[in-house]
Amino acid sequence: MRYVFFLCNVLDDITRNQRGIFTDSPAASKKIMELCTAIQGKGTRCFIISLGRGKSGGLVKFFSGSVRTINSVPIIYAPYTTIPFFSELFSLLAPLAFIFRFRSRSIKSIVFYNPIPAYLPALFISTLLRFRRILDLEDGNVAVHKRKFLSGSRVFVERLFDYFCNGGALLACDYLAQFTSLRPTLTYYGVVNSRQVPCVNRFKAEHVRVLFSGTLEHETGAQLLIDTIVAMRAYPSDWSQKVIFEVTGKGTSLNSFIELAKHDQFPKVIVHGRTTNFEYQKILNRVDIGLSLKLSDGPYANTTFPSKVMEFASNGILVLTTNISDVHKVFGDEGALYLLNSVENLKELIRGSVQDRIQMARIAKDGHRRVMNVGATGEVKKRLTQFIFEGT
Repeated sequence: MRYVFFLCNVLDDITRNQRGIFTDSPAASKKIMELCTAIQGKGTRCFIISLGRGKSGGLVKFFSGSVRTINSVPIIYAPYTTIPFFSELFSLLAPLAFIFRFRSRSIKSIVFYNPIPAYLPALFISTLLRFRRILDLEDGNVAVHKRKFLSGSRVFVERLFDYFCNGGALLACDYLAQFTSLRPTLTYYGVVNSRQVPCVNRFKAEHVRVLFSGTLEHETGAQLLIDTIVAMRAYPSDWSQKVIFEVTGKGTSLNSFIELAKHDQFPKVIVHGRTTNFEYQKILNRVDIGLSLKLSDGPYANTTFPSKVMEFASNGILVLTTNISDVHKVFGDEGALYLLNSVENLKELIRGSVQDRIQMARIAKDGHRRVMNVGATGEVKKRLTQFIFEGT
């Protein structure tokens, strides 16, 4: 039996609500859960070790460790408290006991989700216990505009992971290879359920529904979308009366979207805020277009991959995206609509989506086919399992 452990900060909906945590990344949690579900099976046991934490401070709360199973994969949650110092101490020490239990297993690997200080004790102990150690690198080291100490300490932690991870690195996109000296590397975009059937009702309703989800910040294109909606309302047209924007997630731009939603104008804006996985899937089932507007001249344009494009396309949703990272590599010229980072261009792409729905449905279908090719469960399981345990 082969064992693989993912050390991360995954949170399922129930645990997130129980612990009152709203600072996590649902996209990151979903990607890890789907990866573990894909490789779990005959001959391989997969465990997620989650710090299960949010920001410390505020009201004093304590949560004991717990275990939940999602799609047959156990998630072992570390104890969590809002008390500073103790919160960090639990994160440093809690994973060690579980890792130590598997010291006698002959085939065992551990994957660290990004190089962060909280994982260092587990990195050192797993090295002593002869685990195969792999770094899952999801973000590049963009400039830190704070104290030099913070930047220096981050580089130091990254170098420790580069030194001790003997199994190479999983990368969110090809460009990240230059941020680590680890070799070999494997680029992994996400898992697509091979049995998932895309909704056949896209672009057939009276209105075209457009989804903007995730982190609502300037760098992710939130202000670009806000400016576009304002411009569309300033000069109403017949086609703009048929557009509805739905917004989910959190961030500094959330209040701006809420203000837009207060006005009964077209294009209409519906703001959901933070949703559960079940609620979010219901939204995915009814929208026609998914927006991925991370700015192509922003700090994260090449240093991460927008996993939402895989999510949109796997559900049969038309992807409207900026041409960043490996997006074009996955979708090619005909599997998505590409944005040029301007209000006028975004307006034109949405107008075309309303006026030529047959063509838009064809592009969405091609996008679905392409993500099935790169993210089908069977192929992903084969590649990941081989890389995690053999490094090839």
